[in-house]
Amino acid sequence: EISSCESSKPVGFLDFIDCSESGIESESDLLIYQFCLLKSLFPDFPEKLLRVLFIREECHSKNIAKELIDKGWKPSNVDLIPKLNNSATNYVDIPYYWGCFNEEYVENLKRSPVGSYFTIWDSNSFVLYALNFRKEVLRIPIESPTIQHHQKLLFSLVKPIDRK
Repeated sequence: EISSCESSKPVGFLDFIDCSESGIESESDLLIYQFCLLKSLFPDFPEKLLRVLFIREECHSKNIAKELIDKGWKPSNVDLIPKLNNSATNYVDIPYYWGCFNEEYVENLKRSPVGSYFTIWDSNSFVLYALNFRKEVLRIPIESPTIQHHQKLLFSLVKPIDRK
């Protein structure tokens, strides 16, 4: 069987990935997309520090890139810069993201039904807190404040706890 190389359509598993901006469905998807763009633009910049900048600048990725360039960091691909967001994105769009850690949040989780969860920012990283079927509190470092479908399945997450 002969395959055609004339098609510009991705092949294999890439066929399932929509790389266009129109494929971004929610504010949380945009958040992840913008952070990944920044990581791609500045691969030598420490990722943990980039996360801190991303939060401090309220996800205003174009502003972050400008600051990094002004400080001497060279972008890997200047063609990606126009794809960066011109405006801030606020985490309030993720109802189960509670911001900075507070011990009261864990006490609230302990009184919640099994499968309850929320995400926070603690020690320069995002963290998932969840109540498992044994009523034990899980603390799991994660890449973003948004919980992905596979994480819901893996940790039996069924009830996001919204901020009050």
